[in-house]
Amino acid sequence: MSLTYKNNVEFSLFSLSKKRTVIPEPVNFEDGNGNIYERDKNSKGFLKTKSNSLKFFAEGYDFLFEQFVSRGVAEDVILQKRIKSNERWRIVSEVFLDMGKCKFNDSEKTVQTEATQGGLLKQIESKFDDEFDMIQQTSSNGDDIGFLKTVNVDLGEKEIFLRSELSVEDGTLIKATVSGGDLLNARAIPFKVDVNSDQEDITYVNTNKLRAANNTYATLTSDTSANCFYTNADLDTNIILNGRVEIRMVNTNLGSLEMSLVYYINGDDLNYDSSRRISLGSMNPNIQGNVLFYDFDDFVVPIRKGDSLTIGVLTDTLDGVSYEVYNTSLFITENSSFPPTITRATTLFDLGERLVSVLTGQTDSFRSNLLKDSGSLITQGYWIRQFPDVINEGTEEERRIQFTTSMDDFIKHIDLLFSIAWWVEKEGNKEVMRVELLSETQQKFIGIKYGEKSALNFNYIQASKVKRNVLSKNFYSKIVLGSNKGGEGYEEVAGLQSICGRAEWSTINGKTNDSEYRKISPYSLSDIDIELPRRKQYEDFPETDTKYDSVLSVLDCKKIGNSYYLKKWQDIYEEAPKNIYSVDSAYNLNLTPARLLLVHGSVINAGLYHYPSDSINFSSSNCNSSLVTKKANEEELIEGDPIPHSILDTPRIKPFSIEFDLKVSQELEDKIRGINNGVQNWFGLVAVNTGTEIEYMRLNKVDTNREGKHQLVEAYI
Repeated sequence: MSLTYKNNVEFSLFSLSKKRTVIPEPVNFEDGNGNIYERDKNSKGFLKTKSNSLKFFAEGYDFLFEQFVSRGVAEDVILQKRIKSNERWRIVSEVFLDMGKCKFNDSEKTVQTEATQGGLLKQIESKFDDEFDMIQQTSSNGDDIGFLKTVNVDLGEKEIFLRSELSVEDGTLIKATVSGGDLLNARAIPFKVDVNSDQEDITYVNTNKLRAANNTYATLTSDTSANCFYTNADLDTNIILNGRVEIRMVNTNLGSLEMSLVYYINGDDLNYDSSRRISLGSMNPNIQGNVLFYDFDDFVVPIRKGDSLTIGVLTDTLDGVSYEVYNTSLFITENSSFPPTITRATTLFDLGERLVSVLTGQTDSFRSNLLKDSGSLITQGYWIRQFPDVINEGTEEERRIQFTTSMDDFIKHIDLLFSIAWWVEKEGNKEVMRVELLSETQQKFIGIKYGEKSALNFNYIQASKVKRNVLSKNFYSKIVLGSNKGGEGYEEVAGLQSICGRAEWSTINGKTNDSEYRKISPYSLSDIDIELPRRKQYEDFPETDTKYDSVLSVLDCKKIGNSYYLKKWQDIYEEAPKNIYSVDSAYNLNLTPARLLLVHGSVINAGLYHYPSDSINFSSSNCNSSLVTKKANEEELIEGDPIPHSILDTPRIKPFSIEFDLKVSQELEDKIRGINNGVQNWFGLVAVNTGTEIEYMRLNKVDTNREGKHQLVEAYI
């Protein structure tokens, strides 16, 4: 049959393995099977689909049958419609076919299937939630994708506040027995650890044994080494003791008794250091019920690397003594500093590029003006601790570290940080994934006018069957922002140490509506989650695991030339933040929950702008809600205080959905698909005659079939 069409229209099929083949027009292609343009609710980009299934015959049947037999369903098949105008062919429709839904009718020699999302978008979405190791050099399809790009970042000296709590159960009995004519004896106060902020140094005392010799204490051995509450210090430092130690005589005897803070030195050798023993008091052990106590009040204890400590009781009695411990608890605090180290990290742009490569096998297929020069980096515990990629290489114990994440995690993270949209677009004949600010998809230029050009002017076509619906979900009653990792629950540090975590707020809409705005990053935003594993460098702790080793963490940096440096408060704020420990060594100061809320202000404000004098009210958080920050030309922002609607960015939409009928001409569809100064028209404003006036809207969905069905959202202008 002839493949020449009226009006110079041509249909064709092609795939990666089969060349372009001209086919007869598919059955029902024009009958209710026009294009549907729809903003994806997840990515915020636009998708183009077809509404009905398509039936192919003749050359179309042959192509699809041969394609399925030779390639199965793994390869994209594209149906293309072209129109010839002024001796030039123009593509007016290009859709992917779902090979997995093909129904072949051998007797009729026809095949029926459906249009689907394909190409790069399909490859990304099919593995969107799957986790992959970014360090591996092959894609999920086995393609060679080379090395993950990384940069080095100097993690400067940082201070954290450590606080541990130790106690002894009231009535704990300690017997100091003597034998063989040796009247000298030593015992330790047997603390148990209730809260441990320094697990490497502070240990549970599971024995009260000590050694004594020559009228004083002696070097410990393996059977007596478990009595030190502070063991083999990592670094030179000072710790501060508060609390009370108290003993009461039970079985008495003639002699002497003294309580001391006892130092042992040289690490695991635990050599007694007589020159540094600190006496805490003495008493007569011959009086039953006699009490010896010492109150620690901000008692500063100098610590050298390798030091160990115990509180010991030395007795020199005729036949030993027994005493009980009461009212004893000890609080250990430390302003702990750690010297600078280096960590590897990857930029958000390089991580996005890597994810696309891993998921699809295609390199150089990620685009983002937003992330290209962003100083926001991602690292992990292994890199922070300076692990090599391969541990014990060449031995039976060889193992490789991994950097594991998913496209879903990546998108959730950058959406929290920036409020973004993403989509797949054509770049010549190449498809690329693009990530940009959400505001880029809601611009202020008029991209589409619903009407027709005449010789002299533009005539708007009035929409019919206009309906307006309230978008109740945009009236958020609850806001949840931040990260589930970090903020609280640190066994290693005291209290609400982190300024970054997760917070919740309530709004005025909670009285009448139930809608939640939730943006949660799966990565850690806290500098504490970086500092704690940093103190376990691979060089010193090659066999030690930490719970942070596989955690992905954020480094908020500034880029100078080709190098990255941690942003400190001077890079962000007009004044030093208040109510934060060691502000000069802190970083990630712009990633607090309240600061992130302001990033999403224009979206949240779509349901709040009606009440400009009201505020968003703080509900709770798992991090420091007392932090105060101030940027230039702004008022102070207190994390736990109400956030006025007036400081939120202007919304880009009003919470009204507008539906109407209006037939879509080829001229209007060309305008919908068109580009204005490099930006898709559907990301601009849409001008529509709704019957009373020309209104400006945001495109949400257009079904070009038959009478034309349109769903738009009222723009805030």
